[in-house]
Amino acid sequence: MKKNGFTLIEALISIVLVGFAIISLLSASTCYTNINGESLKLSNAEFLTEQIRQLITLADYQDPQTGDTTFGAEESLLSGYDDVDDYDAKTFSPPIDMNKSQISDLADYSQQITVENVSEQNLQQTVSDKGSNILRITVEINHKSQTLATTSWLRARY
Repeated sequence: MKKNGFTLIEALISIVLVGFAIISLLSASTCYTNINGESLKLSNAEFLTEQIRQLITLADYQDPQTGDTTFGAEESLLSGYDDVDDYDAKTFSPPIDMNKSQISDLADYSQQITVENVSEQNLQQTVSDKGSNILRITVEINHKSQTLATTSWLRARY
């Protein structure tokens, strides 16, 4: 007798194998989608850090009006911040760009800034406010209270 076609067992095995292949592909797709979302968050964190870096790079080292007499913001409004230490202990949510404008599209993010004087002999050691000619600026980027990135750099009086 001649066999034409598949037996019921062969058909069931092929259906199960195709099902496993489809489940594997869907699982991989979900994984790639999650990784893509995390990559977007990290890209936004880098963008927000660079906005603060550019803003602080353009700011004076010391206050143009009062000089070295105060550490911290002399003005309560962001528009009045004119030197680096004005940004100490500030959190911006929604975050701001280099022009001090809010970025409402990224309202789930925040920028937390710390400005500290560091020792000229040991850049890891903090010293009293106005105690050296080198500042360490640290920016922490958060998304819905989860820290995504923390970046520090030095700014010297020149």
